[in-house]
Amino acid sequence: MARKDPLGADYDEMAIDLVDGKTAFWFNGNWAWPNLSEAGAENSDAYGFLPYFLNNDPEDFANREIQASPSKQIMIDGRVVSDQERTAAREFLNWIVFSEIGQQMIVKTCNLIPPFQNNPYEPADPLSRDIYNRVHEERAFNASAIVPNDHWAVLGASMQKYLAGRSSREELIQSIENYWEEQR
Repeated sequence: MARKDPLGADYDEMAIDLVDGKTAFWFNGNWAWPNLSEAGAENSDAYGFLPYFLNNDPEDFANREIQASPSKQIMIDGRVVSDQERTAAREFLNWIVFSEIGQQMIVKTCNLIPPFQNNPYEPADPLSRDIYNRVHEERAFNASAIVPNDHWAVLGASMQKYLAGRSSREELIQSIENYWEEQR
């Protein structure tokens, strides 16, 4: 939909176009569900994910599975916080992992995919449900990327220039290589 003007693409319009059937695919994650829901999608609708299809090998895991990784991590500071704050953080983590109300809060209030195997609640929206089911069916792989804070802004701008026809493929490759060289 935004091929002619990728720099002018509007996230909310992309959600509406998918719900209205003007597009069949939208490269995104389960975090897009609130946008789809606001555009009129229902929890009973059949939305889900496809593998990236990296080659023609039907046995390649990347062609059979979806990439599903946690987008957030929780860590307890071991240097700056007080013992009291550290204890409170551990109590909170124990609450979301082991208490029924904490488990419900993660899934039903925060609309997250339960990150712990002991959580009996399943997500309600179709995008999260699809990921949840694929993980439990071992049809997903984890490929978390840990990148510098400015990664998306810097390389995203380079990709937008390329998609808009304002740079060549070679220039895009060079900007990616330059970015990673600066990280050394």
